[in-house]
Amino acid sequence: MESETAQQSQTPQESQSTGDEISSSSNSNNIKGKVIGAKKALENVGVLPTIHPVPWSTFIVLLFFVSVPPVGFAYFFSSMGKGEEFIADHDEGRETRASLCSMGVMGSGLLLYLMDFSSWKSPMARSIRAFALFAIAIMTSVYIIAVAKTMPHGLILLFSLGTVCWFTAMKHMFYYKVVFREYVSWIAGPMFAASFITLLSWIYWVSLSEENKWDDITKVRYAKTFKWDETLTMSSYTDRKLERVRIVGG
Repeated sequence: MESETAQQSQTPQESQSTGDEISSSSNSNNIKGKVIGAKKALENVGVLPTIHPVPWSTFIVLLFFVSVPPVGFAYFFSSMGKGEEFIADHDEGRETRASLCSMGVMGSGLLLYLMDFSSWKSPMARSIRAFALFAIAIMTSVYIIAVAKTMPHGLILLFSLGTVCWFTAMKHMFYYKVVFREYVSWIAGPMFAASFITLLSWIYWVSLSEENKWDDITKVRYAKTFKWDETLTMSSYTDRKLERVRIVGG
């Protein structure tokens, strides 16, 4: 009787307020459901990675780790950092280092093959094998960097392989207790965030100066800086473009 009396004693304004709250809650749940459905649809078609929820502290730490390869590559091997000066450096010792590293890689690989390194079982033999493979990876990296002036696309290959090695090493050093499948699902979100931040950084860098845009003048400037064949670069230009190059180049 008391509850019925309390319900009957509600004013029309209170009843309307309660109804609005219920309606607002229902609309909020509908919007949340649509957002979750859209996210799952984008994940199914591959637009978004399958992101598993992790604590914010773990997300931030993983974001820092996964940002190391793109930040390092952009700084050392691209025009956003010191890449242009690095590749244009006319160090005569580069050819020597490239030759030594190529011979070291081939010699080490042949020696390991002849010694059937895949069948080594003892702890000492496995340690020697790991050290030899690590040395081969270092020599290969030094070779790719040494020949970057004539084969700059090798740096992209080095970045791709180096990123995978970095993620694997990070897993074994800091997340060795986590199952590998779960670890891969953890880094999906930080990788997507790092990629988006890198894209925004590049767009901002391009907008800073006309020299950062990839146009005909930039192509000729690169050809002069890296001592490439300028005649091949200029052969496809129109007279108007060539006039612009002459004006800028003085």
